[in-house]
Amino acid sequence: MSKIIGTEEKVTKFEIDPLVAAKSGELTTLVYKCEEKKLSGLVLAFYGDRWNESGISYQAYAFKNLPINNALEVLSKLEKIIEDESKFLSQDYDNNNMFFKYDDLTFLIYKIGGGGGSKIRVFWNGFNSDWETTALKRTKRRFEENIK
Repeated sequence: MSKIIGTEEKVTKFEIDPLVAAKSGELTTLVYKCEEKKLSGLVLAFYGDRWNESGISYQAYAFKNLPINNALEVLSKLEKIIEDESKFLSQDYDNNNMFFKYDDLTFLIYKIGGGGGSKIRVFWNGFNSDWETTALKRTKRRFEENIK
């Protein structure tokens, strides 16, 4: 709330709604709205193992804010690429992969096994999170419903 909406002494009202969590637990999506400040968007919540300089493992989390227009753009782009390039991914699912960068996020799109759907790995700020295409589609649909 402090980084996205900004904190101040007066009471500020806002809404936040969790959309979808990846099966891996590494990535969760949330939609937020603050009508008072005319702000809304999507938060990607990353969670996973990290290692400090001494090699000690610990659990870390971080949040990536995507304002409404950026969120719609990246969700639509991901969905379109997966749809348009499904033939390429299916031709040789052991070897054919795609990636693209959006801001400081990198998305790797690939398939596992002959009949499986596409998968997405999201790389950001040292996190490497698995995101199923079903979770992407649900996120997009629920995000669009929430921002109306």
